[in-house]
Amino acid sequence: MKKIVFLWIAAVVLTTACNDKFESSGINDVVLNKTALYLIHGERETLTATVDPVNASEVVWRSSNTEVATVSQTGEVTAVSAGGQAVITVVTKIGKRVATCDVFVDPIRVTGVTLELATLDMIVHETATLSYTVYPSDADDKFVTWVSNDEEVVEVDLVTGELKAVRDGEATITVITRDGFESAECVVTVTKIAVTSVTLSEIEIELELGNKVTLVATVKPDDASFPAVTWTSSDPGVATVSATGELMALSPGETVITATADGITAECNVTVPAPSGFIEKVIWEGVKQIGWGSPLSLKTSDFENVPAGSILTLYFEKEGSWPQAQLCRAVDGWPQYKFSELGNNGTINPTYFGDNNSIELLLTQGLLDEILATDDNGNCMHMQGDGITFTKVTINVPISEITLWIGDFALSWSAKGIPKAPFVDAKAGNKLRFYFSNLGGNPKLKLFYGDWAGPIIIDDPNFVPGGDDDLLVIPAGSDFYDILLTAEMVTKMNNPSWGSDALLIQGQDGTVSKITLVP
Repeated sequence: MKKIVFLWIAAVVLTTACNDKFESSGINDVVLNKTALYLIHGERETLTATVDPVNASEVVWRSSNTEVATVSQTGEVTAVSAGGQAVITVVTKIGKRVATCDVFVDPIRVTGVTLELATLDMIVHETATLSYTVYPSDADDKFVTWVSNDEEVVEVDLVTGELKAVRDGEATITVITRDGFESAECVVTVTKIAVTSVTLSEIEIELELGNKVTLVATVKPDDASFPAVTWTSSDPGVATVSATGELMALSPGETVITATADGITAECNVTVPAPSGFIEKVIWEGVKQIGWGSPLSLKTSDFENVPAGSILTLYFEKEGSWPQAQLCRAVDGWPQYKFSELGNNGTINPTYFGDNNSIELLLTQGLLDEILATDDNGNCMHMQGDGITFTKVTINVPISEITLWIGDFALSWSAKGIPKAPFVDAKAGNKLRFYFSNLGGNPKLKLFYGDWAGPIIIDDPNFVPGGDDDLLVIPAGSDFYDILLTAEMVTKMNNPSWGSDALLIQGQDGTVSKITLVP
């Protein structure tokens, strides 16, 4: 039988008692220098108790069986009978911390220990318990402890000996008797059920700026030992991926999303297209059958901040053999006032329509000047005619900054509301641009949705999340700062649960002079 010589750590098993004063007593623990004594009749030995913190409390000693062994208040143990067992207990006066030592008088000593198995095969995550035998069978102290020489491969419970396979490899499990430090070993070999494949729900995705999508990874076999998936993006500047496989498009370009499980990978090619050349602004939608003197009227405000080169698109249903619509300036006696920039007396007739149910009109600077110079109770254009039912009117604005708000708001912790009306044109992937002036030494911006939902969490390296923060730190000297709009942000800005504001602004050390939308 092989003996292992090693440092026996005192108090392999400590029985602790606690009361309501433990937290406030300041006493962490008490330990004895031995957990077992083997004495002959009349023999004495002194136990040493160590209190943590040192000398923080006096201790009290007692014996569970004074007919077998007694203990003094200095820790001296005396064997008073021929044969038997007692438990010596030490208790701190403060905090009532407890440690014990088993005393055996004239014991039958342990001579050896064996394990039922010398080798054992396990699979990762499997558990097992080894059977052992202590000799002689009538030994008084059969207490044993267990140790693994590589807990990264196999963990073992110090007292119960239960094994848990952690990863593939080999470890030696040793059982050791407290009496005599007799030992036996078992070599455990752990294998894993390897991942054979990883597949993704998509292998190619086109994702618009600011949008999100979640990839699903399927790992085979189902009982693989290490099925956990890690996600990476080859270019996080184009699209990021979270620990759960959620992608977010940040800028135009291409990236490869890789899912890895147990060294096996799968990939998805992601393309984030550049924004199209126009942003569509819906200025009217409904059902309006026009007549002569019964027009569809458009608002002057819908054409404000619209640049030349934009396209006015009219959507309609046609009836009869000669459908036509006439566009007139909204002024007193309006049927007589046509837009000089529109040919054919401002009339759109079948020559334009063909089989189409929409028509596009270029908004030149001259036409825009006429439109914006016209205001009849907020209207700038009347569209009358026959055989036409309008369903929608849009303006397609060339990509450029669209001004949402102009003002002079000195940042403070009193919120400034920005009306939701201009935000109807915002889309995921657009950027919200804040123009600043008078920046101080520590400029910060804090945003809420218009119904005080939030604060808004921004995916930006200068954003400080958590607690009372949730602040965007504006770099010193910045003339403006861009915030990428997600689909969730756009939806919430346009649909507050109450109120008419899309956005509420707070902050410090600066003035917001303008907010624009950048496609």
